Amino acid sequence: MTIAVKAARPLQHRSGQSEHLAWRQPVPGLWVAETPSAYLGMIEQTDTGFTASAADGRTLGAFSVLAEAKLAVYANWFRPQKSGLFGRLRRA
Repeated sequence: MTIAVKAARPLQHRSGQSEHLAWRQPVPGLWVAETPSAYLGMIEQTDTGFTASAADGRTLGAFSVLAEAKLAVYANWFRPQKSGLFGRLRRA
């Protein structure tokens, strides 16, 4: 599977250094995404695949392949879901 992310740039940390997403696996079946300064989300392995969640607890979807679940968390880092009235209007 090839994934292209156009104009994707790591977030800039206050110190001017780029933030890079890193994955760690604290226990089997759980992957946590983070940067040096922020928690970004997690993936939990289920009987049917993998469930991705955003940092705010919002479910990003259920996936049959771990790489697709990681992509959902990664993409959410660059394009977080808008909240409030304008976000709901944009999604409609």
